[in-house]
Amino acid sequence: MHEFEIIYKRTPIVLAKRKNEAIATFPGMPLIYHKDFDLNEFICVELAKVRGVRSVEYFPVLFDSIENSLKIRNFFDKCLAIRVGSFDFKEDGVMYVTGPSLPFYGKENDFELLLSMCLDDENREIFIDELLETYALDIYSGQLDRPSNMYYEFYPDGEVHVSKMFDFEQSFESGFGDFYEADFHIFREISDYQEFMVKYPSLKDKLKSYLDVDLERIIWKVALSRKFNLSKIDMDKYKRFDEYTHKKLEKILR
Repeated sequence: MHEFEIIYKRTPIVLAKRKNEAIATFPGMPLIYHKDFDLNEFICVELAKVRGVRSVEYFPVLFDSIENSLKIRNFFDKCLAIRVGSFDFKEDGVMYVTGPSLPFYGKENDFELLLSMCLDDENREIFIDELLETYALDIYSGQLDRPSNMYYEFYPDGEVHVSKMFDFEQSFESGFGDFYEADFHIFREISDYQEFMVKYPSLKDKLKSYLDVDLERIIWKVALSRKFNLSKIDMDKYKRFDEYTHKKLEKILR
């Protein structure tokens, strides 16, 4: 089974022109960034909405001309071209930088160095909250691939913020263990989370809120809003993950 088989003929799809392996275009719209189709991308975007985490909006994208697509008798003749797309979210005048591009990346206490870039105390508090919200989302979903897949926004007035989140495909694997690595902090064991929460206690409340998340309901909400067919999806896999990650959160929050 391939995940793109969850797409019905009635599923809304953006028809775009492929420029290269990462970028496509749609007339009159921003550039489209595309990648392999993966249901996890859509699930995590919906989870981000639960906590108000800024995230890209994903959509299925198909590469063809309108003329040719109308002639396709079997929709899935073109299945290998179905990808996950998102419009370019970068704003004019804002500088976007990934963690590895910052001069102190990988140095001792680099989390504190990251915070030191903030304009003032107010910006620092907002920035910390944005960071901890993204950490909580990743920790709940078992994200294995966050380093370098996150942008930091530098505004002309000097403020620093976390940009929209993207790239959630390596999530919902029940064997990920206690390990979570962000750009500027690594949690290796349960005690690492607990020690971090002593200094940043709001992470505890953010993680606690995910104990109330009904992952199956989130997935069905995605399916209804996107008109996906979940009949061939292994929902038991997601149920097992939900049980696993709840137990992990309970250990962290003791």
